[in-house]
Amino acid sequence: MASQQDTEAPAGRASGTGAASTTGPSSTSKLDRSSSSTPNGKADAPPDSNDGGLPFRDKAAYKKILIETAISRDHINAAALIESHHKQNKHNTTTYSKIGDYKLLRSNDYKVWFTPSRLYGEGYSGYGNHRTDIGEGSRLVYPAQKPIINGRQVMPLRWKRKDMKQQAEQHEELVPVRLDVDYDKVKLRDTFTWNLHERIVRPDLFAMHLIEDMQLKPPLSQPIYEEVLKQIHEQLNDFYPFVFSDEDALDPELPYSAWKNDEMRILVKLNITIGQHTLVDQFEWEINNPLNSPEEFAASMSKDLALSGEFTTAIAHCIREQTQLFTRSLYSIGHPFDGRPIEDADLIAAFLPSPLPNVFRPQQQAKDYSPYLYELKAAEEVYKQTWRPNTPRPERETKDDSNSGRVINPTWRGNQCRR
Repeated sequence: MASQQDTEAPAGRASGTGAASTTGPSSTSKLDRSSSSTPNGKADAPPDSNDGGLPFRDKAAYKKILIETAISRDHINAAALIESHHKQNKHNTTTYSKIGDYKLLRSNDYKVWFTPSRLYGEGYSGYGNHRTDIGEGSRLVYPAQKPIINGRQVMPLRWKRKDMKQQAEQHEELVPVRLDVDYDKVKLRDTFTWNLHERIVRPDLFAMHLIEDMQLKPPLSQPIYEEVLKQIHEQLNDFYPFVFSDEDALDPELPYSAWKNDEMRILVKLNITIGQHTLVDQFEWEINNPLNSPEEFAASMSKDLALSGEFTTAIAHCIREQTQLFTRSLYSIGHPFDGRPIEDADLIAAFLPSPLPNVFRPQQQAKDYSPYLYELKAAEEVYKQTWRPNTPRPERETKDDSNSGRVINPTWRGNQCRR
């Protein structure tokens, strides 16, 4: 290949010369530059060398460079630590100087000239709070050591966790309690439920807090306190809990309806007045079902009718009061609470007929089992609050008038009425 290139080169040059003669001087200069270049593989080409002029680096030189770099970084780090140490000492010296100045300001020598209002501005009666001037140290204040505020005389209710845990394990049996106290010029009306198995809150302590919440002062407070405590004890002693039994049939061959009748449906009537609103309703309630909860029913009813929370507690209390009347009657006739039918004729008439002939009510009874919410006039509201026997009742108006009592939301559900 080399010999062929060498033989072809003169011919190329000759052709280039001929071309130069025809094209002019520019072609001659290009030919001269091309003829001056010599291939690298020719004998007249210089040997390969480091054109950049960089020194040769071996492994030992590379390690030396790494060591020098590490040493320089250590020197920089040591200088930074020394500078940081000097700054910290300067900061500590300044801080201790300020602390000394503050101690001098709080001492008796300089306290006269440097008052808290001069240091912190008007409105401060001490160095941050009232305890710093007195000289008392910081201490941990437990809930039992907190001072009683608002001039209360009765100690707040506090219990141990152990006692609350034991109380939480007790069965809850809510007793409806209604207070009706009329002494001198004080009239106290209240309704609430009390757990029959309550062990940590005593009735006397509850009565004391109730009297103090009413802001009753002596000499009226003591007689009212005794009357409230008396009524609570009387209603707790007269309470009869309902007994739920799951016993099997004595004779397995008899049908279920021949020896047991679980249905004890009663008619609960509501007539609750709170403020200027009166709720009137009636519905059926099964007292022999442990899953029936008056509180859950009252919450659902108040939500459906958009009633306030006061109606919720009042509805639950009315249900428990009326179910307690029937339970007390069952105890009076010696009912065994084992599912057997009631034998007393008068009590059977008081309960609703069982079993139900039809799950739908007649069309003419649908309106009687719908809730009504009335807005009372001012005269009727005063009548309800100051009712006495033989007092004429003002007439209730149900026409749509902004100045008179009216039906706000009569709800009628047709045949599918709530039972």
